[in-house]
Amino acid sequence: MVWNLYICRLSSFGMLPTMLANSNVMAVMPEGTARVVSRPLGLRVEPVPLKVPPLRMALAWHPRTDRDPPHIWFREQVKQLMLDACWREEGGCEE
Repeated sequence: MVWNLYICRLSSFGMLPTMLANSNVMAVMPEGTARVVSRPLGLRVEPVPLKVPPLRMALAWHPRTDRDPPHIWFREQVKQLMLDACWREEGGCEE
């Protein structure tokens, strides 16, 4: 059997589910993301057989919104959602 290796890098996960569902390719992504995108498409999720460094995430905003109460509230909501998802799906994370 001959195997062809094709590598594709996407700038976001947005197109990935459709690409996976309509081809014979595989992808490496955080487990929580993989579980969410795989369910509606019937895709299989398998562990990666190598040590993968932790995924680092960051929030960025314009300095003028540093002290803006609605913006502070929104940043905290996003931060808490990501921390909750990290603990639930990945078994722990760093703040």
